[in-house]
Amino acid sequence: MHALRAAAGDLPRLRSRRMRALRRTRREGPPAHAGRPRALPERPAEEEQVGMMRFTAAILVALLLGAAPASAQAPGDREGLRSGPRVKRDHEIRWREWGPAAFQEARREKRLVLLDLTAVWCHWCHVMDETSYSDPEVIQTLNAEFIPIRVDADRRPDVRDRYIAGGWPTTSILSPEGHVLVARTYVPPGQLKQMLGEIRDLYRKNKTDLDRKIAEMEKSVRATWRSEPIDSASLVRAEDLVDRTIDALKDSEDKEHGGFGGEPRFHNPDAVSLLLRVSAARKDSVLRAMAVHAVDGLLLLQDSVWGGFYRYATKSDWSHPHFEKMLDGNARAIESCLEIHRATGDRKYLDAARKAVRYVDRWLWDERGGGYWGSQDADVGSREPSKAFTAGEDYYNLGEAYRRKLGAPAVDSTYYTDANARMASAMLQGVLSGSWDEAMAVRSLRALDRLWAEQRASDGSLYHAMAGGRGIAPGLAEDQVLAALAFLDAYEVTGAPRYLARARTLAEWTAAHLEDRVGGGFRYASLDTSAVGRLLAGDKAGDATVEAATLFLRFYWLEERAEDLATAERAFAYLRSGGAVVIDPARARLALRMTATPVRIAVVGGSSAAAALRRASFRVVAPDRVLRFYPRGGRAARWGDIQFPASPATALYVCGDHACAPPITEPGRVVSQVSAFLRAGAESRAPGPSDP
Repeated sequence: MHALRAAAGDLPRLRSRRMRALRRTRREGPPAHAGRPRALPERPAEEEQVGMMRFTAAILVALLLGAAPASAQAPGDREGLRSGPRVKRDHEIRWREWGPAAFQEARREKRLVLLDLTAVWCHWCHVMDETSYSDPEVIQTLNAEFIPIRVDADRRPDVRDRYIAGGWPTTSILSPEGHVLVARTYVPPGQLKQMLGEIRDLYRKNKTDLDRKIAEMEKSVRATWRSEPIDSASLVRAEDLVDRTIDALKDSEDKEHGGFGGEPRFHNPDAVSLLLRVSAARKDSVLRAMAVHAVDGLLLLQDSVWGGFYRYATKSDWSHPHFEKMLDGNARAIESCLEIHRATGDRKYLDAARKAVRYVDRWLWDERGGGYWGSQDADVGSREPSKAFTAGEDYYNLGEAYRRKLGAPAVDSTYYTDANARMASAMLQGVLSGSWDEAMAVRSLRALDRLWAEQRASDGSLYHAMAGGRGIAPGLAEDQVLAALAFLDAYEVTGAPRYLARARTLAEWTAAHLEDRVGGGFRYASLDTSAVGRLLAGDKAGDATVEAATLFLRFYWLEERAEDLATAERAFAYLRSGGAVVIDPARARLALRMTATPVRIAVVGGSSAAAALRRASFRVVAPDRVLRFYPRGGRAARWGDIQFPASPATALYVCGDHACAPPITEPGRVVSQVSAFLRAGAESRAPGPSDP
């Protein structure tokens, strides 16, 4: 990301929340020789003070220990798990769940907390389970002298995003109040035993000084609850945000291999989407070629046998992948392949998207309950030491028959709200863009129906996940917003009012509980005085704020409520104000949406012809198109200032900035007539010879 930062010119540069960056850039395993991933965006100004205080205790401990707080010995590429039966004793550690009870116990017993931030698909997490956490001395020390807490990073993204320290796993020692004293990644058994002993003794010897520092941290974290009004003088123009982001992408492009930044190489779907949108508007073939080249690189991460996309490549030429497959990562890859197919007409990208869908349907679809599971491991036998271990680089070089003989990598059968919403939107957008028919989205609609039926918390929000019939992490911003966006997609595909109502319910909950109406933006979660450690902070969620602005803007164009537009504008103002400004493709894409008027398409009437007209509209090519349905017709058919005529015939209407086309009643004429209307509108807006 260094090139991106350099290209940002005089924009303020501070690090931001990193939900998307975690998925793009966090590496599994902790090689000390590797540079910091280069695709991290920066943090907004209101977090700077908290960020500095967060590391105060860790720096103090590091100085006293004489060691860097986040260092680790670099293991080999995939060492650590043998091919034969293995011994795994990590279950003998008395792991607690993250929550008030564990930290109350730590304070009562005056013990430090060991936080193991792990992931079910993470190779080095499995290695640490079978080595460090299976060492008898480590087990005895943790049970007798620490409060060990294990957190599944996928199930608790609120903990993950606040405590991640460079990779998976993250091994941290926390104060009884939940503040970081030491943070490392993978720690071998000998080093872990030494670290536990030294930090325990150090804490006992310097407890008074450390407690004072921690109290200062608590005070600083709580200060983030206060909001300051946005300084309108600091707002960066939307056009400048787009131009500087495009310049940054040009500077960071890997012109040989495709993609952006250095190693490791992750797919950047927002960059692809932005480049295609700007290239179409400016008729810039160079930008389109950059997007195509990036997706050509992505195709090198596709499993040639099963079709799913691996998580990332460790090399800039897209080689040496890490073989875990994530539901949300495959959803974003499908989106990009479909976008490139629409831009180029090349069927290889549509074929790649269909192969990925077949993979997801085969391995991640829950036929019994409906919905999609979260991920599939990179290796075979990594969670089951009684079985033979086969590394991903060996397994995925095999064909179908040999894979069957060895068995399949384990699947995380957890139903995650954000990932299911991503997958549903990818499939539904495929329908809305005419890439495939409605039958391809049947499972996604079923997943959304399950989400609404089973995933709602008592406060009206959605849980992040369900496990064992119990909801986990309610009210996180990204879950609410992505689900609402998926319900809007479902409404446009089906015309069913229930999906529109569900999206509105989630949007209103999000605005009421998570929006900072004074300082702008949306918080990661509701402010909670009972939270512990870093979860006390009133963090703004940069990525969720982008998505929330998109949600409320879509609602404005659907229903033309002034408050929806005001909410979107407040969020957008926050994203381009002062220290919150980030050179990020998703934000630049939002800037384009905020400054454009979408094409509005209405289907008026409830006869059988309405469904045919709705399906015909999916083949219309128009950016940020909005679909609305009026099954009753008549006086109810009013869209803002537009009053559609009362007519017994079902008709489709398309409207631009200042006018609507005549009604279209024949599905076969929708594409040609709408396209002609849009061309005429574009020509009327084009400057003439004497215009500036």
